[in-house]
Amino acid sequence: MTECVMCQKVKSTQSGQNPSMIHEFKNSFLVLGDHQYHKGYCVLIFKTHVREMHELAFGLQQELFQELMAAGKAVHEAFQPWKMNYSCYGNQVPHIHWHLFPRYESDPDHLRQPWHHAEDFDQHPTQEQERVERIQLIRAKLKG
Repeated sequence: MTECVMCQKVKSTQSGQNPSMIHEFKNSFLVLGDHQYHKGYCVLIFKTHVREMHELAFGLQQELFQELMAAGKAVHEAFQPWKMNYSCYGNQVPHIHWHLFPRYESDPDHLRQPWHHAEDFDQHPTQEQERVERIQLIRAKLKG
């Protein structure tokens, strides 16, 4: 059986091999997304392979939610989007993780859900210079 994609990301991040790592929280890692269709797009990945939030003890649920809110606030402060969208499904990758989508009024279809243009995400891979700059912006807001 193939290892979970998010477990692979956790392992590479823990070993210092993930250049997109922004911040390590107690229970999760915040990483810059592989694409930047939405400027500042990030993913918060739970460190342990668990499929459903309800499987976590209540205290851990609260801690993870606080980490999600800290990550979302930092992304918002770094990029000043019109709206923040959060999504956590796990249908395709059964490992708790959230997609943090900063949304801008200039986005095509900004009133629709962020997956509406998912077929275009691969056309906006994260470039090295923007990766470095965006990670620095978000880190600065997490420290502030």
